[in-house]
Amino acid sequence: MEGTCLLRLADAAEAEQRCQATMSVAGQCKPAMATLENAIRECQGQLYTAPDIEHAAAHGRERVDGSVETSPYQQSIKRAAKAQVMLEPNKAHFQTFFGLDKQNYRQMTDDYFDEAACPNAFRGVHGRYRLVGVRTLKRLALDPDEPPDVASLNWLFFEAHAPDACIAAPIANEKSPWGERAIVNIPRELLLEMAANRKQNMVYLCVTLEDCQAQLEKLNFTYSQYVDHIGVYHRLQGCTIGSALSKGIRFTKAGKAPLHDTDAFCQQGELDTMELNERKFIEELEGGLFVHGRLP
Repeated sequence: MEGTCLLRLADAAEAEQRCQATMSVAGQCKPAMATLENAIRECQGQLYTAPDIEHAAAHGRERVDGSVETSPYQQSIKRAAKAQVMLEPNKAHFQTFFGLDKQNYRQMTDDYFDEAACPNAFRGVHGRYRLVGVRTLKRLALDPDEPPDVASLNWLFFEAHAPDACIAAPIANEKSPWGERAIVNIPRELLLEMAANRKQNMVYLCVTLEDCQAQLEKLNFTYSQYVDHIGVYHRLQGCTIGSALSKGIRFTKAGKAPLHDTDAFCQQGELDTMELNERKFIEELEGGLFVHGRLP
């Protein structure tokens, strides 16, 4: 009977160890641990010494390959801890760029990470984006005595993740294609929310980086036109009809800045019409750059 107690204890220790080595969820081995504890108490009640009990338990555990450290459960914990380390730079960059008021979206940036198809990376899905870059435009005063309501506006460019592509998590201080902090897996919902507030940001979503680059070039060209024509408009405002010299100015094809025959900019006749046309063209440019985002 006494030897049978130690045998039962060894069997209970083996069962507990086997459960620990194959455990996949927390608490799975509580019944096996309780059985082992009962077996230990039984042998203690039969006055077996502590070394005898420890030896029997060790003998049972030796029959099992593996341990709790190699169990699927512990491996999943280690993977989760590793994932959090890899995800932290992306979340930190997110917070720096979008601010604390967008923290309800921050945890969504962990989605689709370290799945079977993309270990240690994000799986690309429809509706997720990466930050490409920012172009800040300064709004100029159309009338010198009336400064614009908004001094500047940011155009934010985001590239869509390709479905099922594996996207690497950014490392600390990694840069986006245009020099901002690298951020990936940004939810479309956040970008649509930001796009609704055009007084602060203009959001451009592109399918590819080349698409973003083409839009940036168009934006830069339009802004260059805007700056040039503001200058022309201000000069026309300063003209005095009676001070005209030489031939004055003539216009090239639509959308081009005026060419000057001489240093004398002002001329007699039609200055009011030219000033009106300049203002109309500038307002069209301002609409695309600062209001609705549809570039001419």
